Amino acid sequence: MAGEDKVHFFDITSINEGPLKAWSPNTFRTRLVLNFKRIPYTQSFLSYPDIAPTLQSLSVPPVTKQYVPYALPAIIHKPSLSAKNPTHFAISDSLQIALHLESAFPAPEYPSLFPTPASYPLAMAVLKLMTEIMAKQSPIGLPKVPAYLDPRGQEYFNRTRAQLFGKPLPELAARGDELERVWEAVTEILSTLGTMLRGEPGKQKPVRSSRVIRPDMRTVGCGVYGVVFKER
Repeated sequence: MAGEDKVHFFDITSINEGPLKAWSPNTFRTRLVLNFKRIPYTQSFLSYPDIAPTLQSLSVPPVTKQYVPYALPAIIHKPSLSAKNPTHFAISDSLQIALHLESAFPAPEYPSLFPTPASYPLAMAVLKLMTEIMAKQSPIGLPKVPAYLDPRGQEYFNRTRAQLFGKPLPELAARGDELERVWEAVTEILSTLGTMLRGEPGKQKPVRSSRVIRPDMRTVGCGVYGVVFKER
């Protein structure tokens, strides 16, 4: 697609500068896909309260009917997306974005996200486990998020998450024995994930190829989330 308009990527802003400005595990999945496939792109960082009106203005459908119907990541790419719908040229949801980019920027010119027949089923299995991990670690990670957001983002995140959980975020934070239980639950899932991706020595071959594929990107995306918080 040489000579066509670049992909435009929407990420969630933070008070960090430089490489640590990008912090969300959800948006990092799309950033890693763009970088891995070597797709030229531009980017914008949005504050939380600006996400819904921006996506609505681009006719992007909500990803859920629940408390926060609009979420990032999202991309604009008129050359490829308008071919499906002439009036819509933006999409959200990291999986749908990955599938679209894999189709719009195919191998061999662009590295494939799913290089083997097992790659896609493995990606779905890893997605399920990573979703479980993010849910389990929420009493650790979520209360820390507002400290890294701009003032408008802080207010929005605190208010909407308090509505979701029925309590202010500081009260959600795990402490003492509860913190130990959370870490044990997360560690158990990570152990399962590691076995799935690596394979047990002497018992079975790994179910993945030696090349980087989309499951790796999901795992790295969540790892970056922890690194950003640690650095701050």
